Order: sequence, then C-alpha cells, then structure tokens
Amino acid sequence: MKKKVVLIYIDVYDRFLFFSKCLDVLDKLGLEVWIATARYSIVRALRHQTDNILILTRMSDTADVVIPVEYANSLSVLNDYHNLQEAESIGRDVWIKLEMFFQNVPLQMLWIWNGATTIAMTLGTFARAHGIATRYFEISNLGERIFVDKEGTSGASYLAAHPEILDHVSIDEKEYDAWLNIFHSRYTVPKQAANRSKIPWQVVIDLVGYAKGCIREDRRNTWKLLWGKVRNKLFTQHWPDAALTQPYVFLPLQVAGDAQLKLFSAYSNMDMIREALTICKNAHLRLVVKIHPAESDRVAIDAVKALQRAEDFVIAGNSTLELIRHSSFVIVNNSTVGLEAMIEGKRVKVYGNALYRHFTQARLKAYILHYLLPGDYFGDTPIPADTVKKILSDSWWETEESK
Repeated sequence: MKKKVVLIYIDVYDRFLFFSKCLDVLDKLGLEVWIATARYSIVRALRHQTDNILILTRMSDTADVVIPVEYANSLSVLNDYHNLQEAESIGRDVWIKLEMFFQNVPLQMLWIWNGATTIAMTLGTFARAHGIATRYFEISNLGERIFVDKEGTSGASYLAAHPEILDHVSIDEKEYDAWLNIFHSRYTVPKQAANRSKIPWQVVIDLVGYAKGCIREDRRNTWKLLWGKVRNKLFTQHWPDAALTQPYVFLPLQVAGDAQLKLFSAYSNMDMIREALTICKNAHLRLVVKIHPAESDRVAIDAVKALQRAEDFVIAGNSTLELIRHSSFVIVNNSTVGLEAMIEGKRVKVYGNALYRHFTQARLKAYILHYLLPGDYFGDTPIPADTVKKILSDSWWETEESK
C-alpha cells in the first residue's frame, strides 16, 4: 500500500523551524513528506532531516504556459517584492515544476503558510486544479494555538464564509475560563514583533541559491533590507505610555504591508485613523492609537506621526491589553486585537473583512477552544500528534457535536 504524500511549502526560515516540529509525527503516522522551497538556506538545513526536497528553480521555455492566477492580487506584487510581469514568470516556473513533480509523486495534500504570496497562490491554484487537498496555516496570536483552514486565511478562509459551523460546538465554560487565565498570565508583546528586528543571516546563503537557479520571489535589494533591519534595531522608537484618565476609543494599527490590509480591507492604517477621528469627534472621546510593535516601515510610521501633528490624537506605548481594558470601545480594521477586545467584553467596530466579523461570544469561545489547534509556533515544543491528525483529516475542523 502506497503512503499518503504531503507536500509542505516553506517560504522563510521561521516556517522551517515550525514545520520541522511536525515531521516526526507525520513520519510516525506513516506519511511520505516532501518539502518545497525556493530558499537555499532551507534546502541546506533540511538535508539533515530529509532527502525529499522539491527545490523550486527557474525553468526554461515556459512563456506559452498560461496560469489561471490573478497575480495583481499577490501580496508579493502589492508589497513590491516584484512586478506583475515577474510574478507571472515565477508562477509559470512553479507550475511547470509542480507538474513534473506530480507526474512522479502521487500527492494528496499540500500545506501552505498564509497563501497570499506569488508562489503560495500558484501552489494553491495548482492544488485546486488537480484535486489536491490544501491546508493553510497562520499564527493565531491567541496563545499557543495555530490557525489552520482548508481554503485560506483571514477573509479567504472557509471559516470566514461559514462562521455558522461554530454554532454546533458545546462550550465548557470551565475550560474556557482556564484558557483565559493562562492567556492573561502569559500576555506579552507579539513574538513576531521581536522577530522583525532579527538580522536574517540566512539571506547570504539564499543569494548563493539564487545564483544556482532558485526562484527569487523577493527581488528587493538584499543589502538595503539588511540595513533596514540594523537601522530598526538601533533606532527603534519606543512610544511612552499614555495617561488613560480620559474616556477614549482605542485603535490598534496593523503592519502596513500585512496581507490583512492589502487583501482583506479597503482601508489603510491612515484611513482607519481618519475614520476613528470622525467617530471620536462625534462621540466627544479621545482617540488613542497604538502602532503595531512589528511595524518596520519608517515611511508608514512617519505618516502617522505627521497626521498626529495635524490632528488631536495620542500615540501610546501601553500594552494592548491595558489599552483595551480602559477604552470605551475598540475600532479595528481586521486585527486580531479585535478578537482580544471581544474576549475582554468590549464593543468592537470592525471595518475590514475579518474572519471574526460575525462572531458572537459563543462563536468566539468555540473558535478558541475547538477551531484553533494546539501548537506553539515560536517555541521548541513538538506539535502535538492530535493536532497533526486533525489537520490531515478530511473533516478536520469538525467536532463530535458538529458531525
């Protein structure tokens, strides 16, 4: 009997560290696992663990290949990693590589992080065209739990289109209270914010890979990017804590280049500030804004500071939880902070296409306890076997109550 084959696409080194924690479980479950990547640093790291590596390289004679993907919506294009013509070229290369692989390996499932970049979009479209099951992954920001969905993340997820699946879940209030106590006790700055300032030494190895023919999805100047990391590390501005004595509305901003803003909302950070200012003026409330701790775009930060000089609002450095708890209500685009505010019982006004925009308190609890899967993205703890089994299941998101 042939083994079931799972292909995992890994785009950056952090994802290699995460998915590596699933490999032992997948092996024990009797699956054949392949890793697809265009990063030479990941190829080198993987060779200590597996020989099943699909290296995404540039292909020849692909000009006549037509890929059914709207690359104008690629996050890689929207964030200027490459232009539309380059995206189409990358897509053709990936598609041909996948067809060659699929002819020899009976692939049944594809794991993709987020799914919004040019390569990830191509992989997802290829999977749908060939009847291959997909699983899309994302950080939940709600403790040591990960978000997994069969159609996409955020507004593109199955859950966003079908929030009613949460209505069939029985909630154990004691279990939720226990989760909430742990969540509050461990509440901290998002760990991905700290990672944004790390100097990615792997890029030097990746440059060697590009010279060898690996597909280069991020075509921005490597040395400028590295200098930006150094500059942010040396000159990061720390915002002072605000005195929360007057009634206020809290607006958390998101990372300017995040998929949540680029793909799942008609509002930018600046648009959100202006919308919030209008609401606050009508309600006679102060506006308190928090710049995302992981924001590294100096132009975006300077734009917020310039608007602050022209308008009357506060940029605060207080913890997000403190700002939520003392606020009159919370305005979000589609940030996870909206979920955190709902957890704290605050009224939340949502502008973007957030997956939780139709959540009730019951749905919120079902989402946390049953839809999100146990697993620590950042730590060294292996991903639990039960989590991996649910991801592999055809009805992975269902509970006994909803089947």
